[in-house]
Amino acid sequence: MQSEPLLFRAIRYFPVRFILCGFFFAYVFLSSPQLGLFEDHVLVGLFGFFHIPAYIDQNLVVGIQHDTVQFQTPTDTQTLFLIFFPSLAVATSAGLVVRLKILLFGAICFLSFAATEFLIIYLMALLGISSQILFM
Repeated sequence: MQSEPLLFRAIRYFPVRFILCGFFFAYVFLSSPQLGLFEDHVLVGLFGFFHIPAYIDQNLVVGIQHDTVQFQTPTDTQTLFLIFFPSLAVATSAGLVVRLKILLFGAICFLSFAATEFLIIYLMALLGISSQILFM
């Protein structure tokens, strides 16, 4: 009886596939500085939709009634979700529909985190709180 090589058996093992995919997506997402800018642009778009002045100047700056408050968005937390869900979708042996559902759930988590962040920043700016200790 001929056994298959150890490499093929390891790749068929789910935790090994998941860890390899996690390393790959971590490398891709952490080496790209565009991820934080994308989140900031989403927040600026949300603020613009509600007619709240906001712009990006190395950090997100929100201004309400002559006061501007500078916020540093927590992209590290977002990155964990953006690494986990694609890694799980690629590493699993489920069908295409289940993989798409996993990716959709990851996108919903990203958007809900951005919406929560929007509400927190808006309330902090509305109340005149200029500390961002909430995000640290």
